[in-house]
Amino acid sequence: MDKVIVENLKVKKGNVAILRGISLTIRTHEILAVIGPAGSGKTTFLRCLNRLIDLEPELKPEGRITLEGVKIYGEGTDVSFLRRRIGMVFAVPNPLPMSILDNLTLGLRIHGLGGSGPITLERVERSLKAAYLWEEVKDRLKESALKLSGGQQQRLCLARSIMVDPELLLLDEPCSGLDPISTAKIEEALQGLKREMSIVLVTNNVKQASRCSDRTAFLLMGDLVEINNTDQIFTNPQDGRTSDYVSGRFG
Repeated sequence: MDKVIVENLKVKKGNVAILRGISLTIRTHEILAVIGPAGSGKTTFLRCLNRLIDLEPELKPEGRITLEGVKIYGEGTDVSFLRRRIGMVFAVPNPLPMSILDNLTLGLRIHGLGGSGPITLERVERSLKAAYLWEEVKDRLKESALKLSGGQQQRLCLARSIMVDPELLLLDEPCSGLDPISTAKIEEALQGLKREMSIVLVTNNVKQASRCSDRTAFLLMGDLVEINNTDQIFTNPQDGRTSDYVSGRFG
């Protein structure tokens, strides 16, 4: 079943094309990896899905994106509610200068979903466990999130995103700069999370894509070269450019 359908998505900056007619689907309860060299439009593609692209008025998206049949760019779309349904974790951890607990409950308060009480604390525990962080911070919830290590901060950002129960989670190089242990914990967390939501993982690490994802899309200079089951992409790609990229001949 398709969660999101992207049809002929184009993005231009002036006369320069960043995305050139991308069409693909994001299925329910799957991890879709998006790979490709720098400058291929991967981050722009992600930012179109939850309309963070709106914050860059010089970028003009065209085409059609639907979330469960509803146009993301339709008239009257509640963008705040859309971004609750479609969460995002960035390459660089961005914990706020407040306690671990306040970081986690901020989204609940913003969206009017509470922010205190036993139900909220249960949700905090559940989210931290899903992000493989609970055991490390359960006795430190009142401490500043800025005291956490880089890997812990990224897992906190992951837990913060899932606090509001998104249907789709976007990850833009979430393990960039992290050590192998932190990377492994995030990858393990994603396998559990896909039972609850769909996930799009942008990564420059082709080995991570091969380990984590169900399907993989290969972007090159704004074009969707190929999308298929991950095993197929890495063992029997249909396009020579895909074969060259995943085998390390360029990129």
